[in-house]
Amino acid sequence: MINFSEFFKALRVGIVGYLFLILVLTLFFLSIKFFVKMFSKYDSRSDSNEAK
Repeated sequence: MINFSEFFKALRVGIVGYLFLILVLTLFFLSIKFFVKMFSKYDSRSDSNEAK
């Protein structure tokens, strides 16, 4: 017989950890996208200034 309270506790911890991991990865990728966009803006500005 399986101890269901222990099983559900472990399952809940696993699900919460998994969702937390997804949240962190999503924020990480969004921040990378944001920084890349910012840097590309500054790069294009400096390039256009140098071209002039």
